[in-house]
Amino acid sequence: MKKVAGFTLIEIMVVVVILAVLSSLAYPSYSNYLKKGYRSEGRSALLDIQAKQERYYMQNYKYTGLDKLNVTETTENNKYKISIDLSKDEKTFTLTAENLFDDTECGSFILNSLSEKSYTGVGDQATCW
Repeated sequence: MKKVAGFTLIEIMVVVVILAVLSSLAYPSYSNYLKKGYRSEGRSALLDIQAKQERYYMQNYKYTGLDKLNVTETTENNKYKISIDLSKDEKTFTLTAENLFDDTECGSFILNSLSEKSYTGVGDQATCW
């Protein structure tokens, strides 16, 4: 009688269980890695708009809306919605990057004309900004 080569059902099930355990350990780390990248997109968008606002202010002695700065209302990868709140005299502004993905740690980012940085999440300042 010839010996048949191959894998038994038990061996295949052991491999499947090992892969499932490794995947369950790797996914949260990968998800946190993606969130950190998304957060940097939101922060850099606000800092870029703030720099454009300061250049505009130097020429016009007032701040302006996003349309005159040629800035879209969402970030490049559509992870944050950008909004601006101008004072009545257009001498101060507050920028907000509202997250469009699940991030309770940092939430939305806020930056004003005095370069004061804040966020709406439950994480700490060092993690978020």
